[in-house]
Amino acid sequence: MSMSGIVMSIGSEVWVPKSSSRSDEGTRLFNSLSRAEISAFMLSILDSRPNSDFPSMFPIKNLYLCESANFNKSNEMFLENIKNNGCIEVICGSMFSGKTEELIRRIRRAKFANLKIEIFKPSIDTRYAVDDVVSHDFHKIPCHAVRDPREMLDIADDVQVVGIDEAQFYDLSLVEVAQTLADRGVRVIIAGLDTDYQGKPFGPMPYLMAVAEEVRKVHAICVRCGNLANHSHRLSDSEELVVLGEKEAYEPLCRECYNKAIAAEKAKA
Repeated sequence: MSMSGIVMSIGSEVWVPKSSSRSDEGTRLFNSLSRAEISAFMLSILDSRPNSDFPSMFPIKNLYLCESANFNKSNEMFLENIKNNGCIEVICGSMFSGKTEELIRRIRRAKFANLKIEIFKPSIDTRYAVDDVVSHDFHKIPCHAVRDPREMLDIADDVQVVGIDEAQFYDLSLVEVAQTLADRGVRVIIAGLDTDYQGKPFGPMPYLMAVAEEVRKVHAICVRCGNLANHSHRLSDSEELVVLGEKEAYEPLCRECYNKAIAAEKAKA
């Protein structure tokens, strides 16, 4: 993308520096871009350098893009910059659907924007690590493991974003905690299973979805037919509600394959 010398570049990424002496022209050029072009521009930078020293290389607060572009506030690309009044975002789906991956992605974007962040998960979840939120692809981010959701209210006053993983393992007090944090002006990002192994709403998740400003449902792939999966089918005979496990204990299935699996299990009983 060429913008008559206004745009500077590192590799294949481009941006307009705050210090440009041709600021008016740079502003006009950015305002002439479509939202699709702006989104593609931001994606190319935010997603291509996850391990870079992003704040020093590319300070978002110094972009003309953030000051003068005509934003669509429903565009997820800019949530880190426009959400100043507190909100609740819920990411839900079956196992292996990428919930934690999406949580980590949003937290990293907020970190790139130099926001103060705290991340929590239930202390019961020790599958990959005790003090990290870890996705099935082994992407991870440090966190606090807490037993009682009310411990989250002890965060510092200057925290702007709170991430919560595996929310289904908490009790209903998490709903009030999330509401309290959002009322303080905190952006609360919550990830968790929406249904248990029986296909029933899981823990506080349906209540969180009801009070959230945004709900994103993500899907795994059915391992039996390849369609979108929204069920976490348990492979063991345990009837405990909470059984920690991975691919050896659960498989993602679509509705049809899940119903067939349950029918086959009942026929064997």
